[in-house]
Amino acid sequence: MSNQQVKLKIVLPHKTVFEQAVERVVIPAVKGNLTVLSDRAPTTMLLENGMLSVLDTSGKATKRYFIQGGVADVAGGECKVMTPKALDVNEVGKEKIRDLISERERELKSLSTSANEENVADSDIEFYRWISRWMETFAK
Repeated sequence: MSNQQVKLKIVLPHKTVFEQAVERVVIPAVKGNLTVLSDRAPTTMLLENGMLSVLDTSGKATKRYFIQGGVADVAGGECKVMTPKALDVNEVGKEKIRDLISERERELKSLSTSANEENVADSDIEFYRWISRWMETFAK
C-alpha cells in the first residue's frame, strides 16, 4: 500500500465484505458525506443509510455499496466501516430489492404477536425502500 492510499475495510457483524487499499472513499456520515484520504485526521463518526463510494485518482467511483448506517473509524491511514448491511450496487436490482422488502415483511408478520407490532417501522425495510428510491432517481 502506498502512503497515498487509505486501507478501507467494510465489516458486517458476521464477515468482512471489502478490504483493500484505495485512493479515497466517500462515506455517508450523519452530518453529510465525508471523503477519507490517507492523511485524514483520526476520527470516529456515525453513518446513515447511504452510498459508500470508492474513488480512483480521477474521482471516478470504482466500487459502490449501499450501507445501512453504522460507524466509521478513521486512523493511521485506515478507514474501517462497521455496518449491519452493505449491498454492492452492481449486484442489486429493483427486483431484488422488491424481493428483500417482501421477505422482510413476511418475517415481521410471522414474528408479530399483536396488531400494534405490525405497524412498527423496521430498519431493514426502510433501508431497502431507501435503495429503491435511490434507484428510481439515479439508476441508469
